[in-house]
Amino acid sequence: MSVRSDAIKAQRLDEITTRWETLSEPATFVMRYATAVRRYVSAIVRDEEAAEEVLQDFLIQVMSSGFKTLDRERGRFRDYLKTLIRNAALGRLRRTQAEARQTRGGRSLEAARRASAETEVDLEWRDQWRRSIMERAWNALEEHQRQASGNLSFTVLWLVSQYPSEDSRALARRAGALAGTAVEPDAFRKQLSRARRLFAKLLLREVAETLRDPTPQMVEDELAELGLMKYVQDFLPRDWRSNGGLPRA
Repeated sequence: MSVRSDAIKAQRLDEITTRWETLSEPATFVMRYATAVRRYVSAIVRDEEAAEEVLQDFLIQVMSSGFKTLDRERGRFRDYLKTLIRNAALGRLRRTQAEARQTRGGRSLEAARRASAETEVDLEWRDQWRRSIMERAWNALEEHQRQASGNLSFTVLWLVSQYPSEDSRALARRAGALAGTAVEPDAFRKQLSRARRLFAKLLLREVAETLRDPTPQMVEDELAELGLMKYVQDFLPRDWRSNGGLPRA
């Protein structure tokens, strides 16, 4: 996802609402979360080759038919996608159950059903989904830095995440070495402040795009459940809920 200059301006939630059932390229949207999907399927079928086949079959189905209408718990795409993938995985096992019973080490459909309902599998799905959201936000921040001359948003935030115990003077030296130019501690702190604000906004956008008709409360609930609120809570304006808008970058 490219981040252009106009993409970091304030926007209202209704401007980024994702109606995934009407997306022109639904498979592309699913592939944003391919790692999370693949790990979830593997946890159910316990076979990497079978998991890859389930994913490929599912993508072909999505490309040809789009998203089927299902009840969506709180309008969250991750719940919707999880249901579709779980059904696809169990459907494949159902079709091959006879073979599995005759193959030593084969997994029964009932065992897979139990696994897909286990808390640890659900936690794995949520953890991988969180990683996908974070990865996309980091990639967007890096793209923003590439397109904005003199901007070090990605560099300074990445350095802080890698060297949390270092002070701004030491981090500024590291930033200067990476950027190929001197960076003063005061400039580093200013860049870091802007980077944190922008990263928070990118996370908000990523989460909002996975919710159907999102409201500020829905976005906050999803951020809290995914353990991402700590990255954005200091940047939400007081009128966030009342005006339904994203904070300004």
